[in-house]
Amino acid sequence: MAVTCLQLGYLNTQDGLHTPLEQAAQNGEGQLIALHDVVALVRTLLGLSAASYVRELVLPAIADERF
Repeated sequence: MAVTCLQLGYLNTQDGLHTPLEQAAQNGEGQLIALHDVVALVRTLLGLSAASYVRELVLPAIADERF
């Protein structure tokens, strides 16, 4: 069994997936990750073959000073 650890920065939970990606990314002013990005990454991880996995993924926002 393969397990991927996602280390995410702060998410923009104010904008749902119905909000266009560009707008959701701008609304966080570089401090928040658009939910669209997390969904895209999870879809990519699920699409990997059984021969590989991603052990750890760190996804901070561009302007997140903690990373």
